[in-house]
Amino acid sequence: MSGICGIIYFDDKPVADELEGMTQRISHRGLDGITYYRYRQVGLAHLMRQVTYESIHEKQPLKNQFGCVCVADARIDNRNELIAQLDLKPFYCPVITDSELILAAYERWGDDCLYHLIGDFAFAIWDPRRQKLVAARDHSGIRPFHYYFKPGKFVAFASEIQALFAIPEVPKKINEEKIVPYVLWLTDFRAHQASTFYQEIFNLKPAHWLVADSSGVATKFCWDLNLERFSHLKTDEDFVAAHREIFNEAVNCRIRTSFGVGGDISGGLDSSSIACAALHTLQERQQPYWGYSWDCSNDKDANEREFIDIMVGVKGLNHQYIRPTQVKEMAVEGYYNNRPDYFISDANHYLPTMKAAQKNGVRTYLTGVEGDTVLSYGKETFSALLMEGKWDAFRVHIEHILYTGTFRENVPKYDRNFKSQAAFIAFPYIYKVLIRALRMGHFWAFLRHVKQSKRYFNIPPSLVYIYVGQKIYTKLLNLKNRYWNKETFFSILHDRYNKQSPILLKEFHFEDIPRENNADVIAHFKQATCGGIIDVLGSYHTIGILNGIDMAHPFMDKRLIEFSLIVPNHLQFGDGITRKVHRLAVNGQVPDAIRWRLDKANFTPYMRRCFYETFTDPKAFIQENRDLLSPYVNVDLSLKYAEYARTADLNSKKGYDAFYRAVRVVYLAIWLNQNQINNKTT
Repeated sequence: MSGICGIIYFDDKPVADELEGMTQRISHRGLDGITYYRYRQVGLAHLMRQVTYESIHEKQPLKNQFGCVCVADARIDNRNELIAQLDLKPFYCPVITDSELILAAYERWGDDCLYHLIGDFAFAIWDPRRQKLVAARDHSGIRPFHYYFKPGKFVAFASEIQALFAIPEVPKKINEEKIVPYVLWLTDFRAHQASTFYQEIFNLKPAHWLVADSSGVATKFCWDLNLERFSHLKTDEDFVAAHREIFNEAVNCRIRTSFGVGGDISGGLDSSSIACAALHTLQERQQPYWGYSWDCSNDKDANEREFIDIMVGVKGLNHQYIRPTQVKEMAVEGYYNNRPDYFISDANHYLPTMKAAQKNGVRTYLTGVEGDTVLSYGKETFSALLMEGKWDAFRVHIEHILYTGTFRENVPKYDRNFKSQAAFIAFPYIYKVLIRALRMGHFWAFLRHVKQSKRYFNIPPSLVYIYVGQKIYTKLLNLKNRYWNKETFFSILHDRYNKQSPILLKEFHFEDIPRENNADVIAHFKQATCGGIIDVLGSYHTIGILNGIDMAHPFMDKRLIEFSLIVPNHLQFGDGITRKVHRLAVNGQVPDAIRWRLDKANFTPYMRRCFYETFTDPKAFIQENRDLLSPYVNVDLSLKYAEYARTADLNSKKGYDAFYRAVRVVYLAIWLNQNQINNKTT
């Protein structure tokens, strides 16, 4: 959890004071020292924040015997494996540092070295033999890496974009194509993009290798998924044992530190599993673990005290409740991320949480981010059973959902017959199978599915009419939005975007995913590595780094993601239980009341209350920033959204969409204000 930056001139211009200007803008990353390397046209800088044992001994920029120079913001997790493969011995200190591992891996495997590295990292290496800059970013995109390339002149890179603006030749122009999906909240399950909110400045995508020279910049996707290494797993017990081992290793790698360790205690399965695994290891080292929880006691839907108190009783846990803070600068991290804020509750909760953790000496903060996405809820099970004609098993799964999940309240009260109740849950899956059969021209298969659905479920005609009608209405509305440009879904944007919307909202493609994997694996992998998750991780990273804290996410471990792709469907969802393999794996480690918990708190109403407490009059705020916002959004409609969202039913799509769009318009205004100030001073 450090920082890196640098510049390479291809026209032999010597590096002057550019590096000092770059490091000054991201000096919060160098609390334990800033060091430089300059040689003619090459300049590299490293900003140190010590977290791991090995980082105490780091000496960067690191130069090897061949003249290659490396700067890295890295925590390498497969250290023992690499040390054995590379036959390394400590060179200048008692331990082998992570930068040494990276540089040695590059010497052995060249541009393929990213295939051999596991951990959270971003690094750059200047290779004078090739006259090229090479760089890489970790597979989950935990550590950031931004770059700017001017053909024939120079390439510059940095952990944060504002460091690049210290170079006069780097332009500062807003990339309007990013504003459309941001305001409409369309980034979540699309592929992460290399483009940023600034024209001509790019981020290196996760799991990508970069090579830059005077002729241009090329990137390569370097994730082979390596699923064949799990082929020895045969039984359910094998998968549970493997999951337990990989999960515990993912946690232990992230607490490889002699500094303080803390993390979220939300009362949910993910954060509780991580806390219990960390506590087991830290107690052996006689190190404390600090747990932090949001105090939502005034909000019924978000109050998790019942389960948090169970965790508070776990031996060795130091616990603290965090009250939300009314922070006017809601998007404070947006300035350092150089994009509008992603979260709703960053400043309200994570700023005071980081302050509390900092006081307790915490430098590593563990989160349960995206545990449910990575492990998967096993929804593919239902479609797979129907495709295989296993209607008996499909009915059993639906029954488990109905009687053990939280779906019962959504079933009409007037019909308590199982076949009728289950129909409301089963029909969406049946519908997909029927449509698939028709599209493939399998008419007899279509008839068989219809016959079986009548046999197992009492599907009322009204359900069919409503469901199919909604599908048709949605498709027609999308066509209207795309081709008629009337009062549409896009109306919150400026009118000129309506004409461009088919271009700006084109599907973001996962063009790099290897296609030899089956469709379920690809779908699962897309979700676990999508753009929305990368944005969330970026927000966590930024708000942590501003307080000298490394935000670590065990569920985003490369090995755990790969393993989750091959877990059998019945261990993803079985006996009415989602993420069953994980619940079985943490047996004896996590309290049973949490381990078998199936529901989740609803934080959206709570977040709305926090938002409107901070921005007591968002309409006035939007109105004040009308001139800034008007080139991008329909300000009048935004004002209506902000007013409607204050009391709207958040369980309805209309209310939910209105709230989140109003929030994003406010955050966009804050970010535009920040850029306006920056433009005056740069």
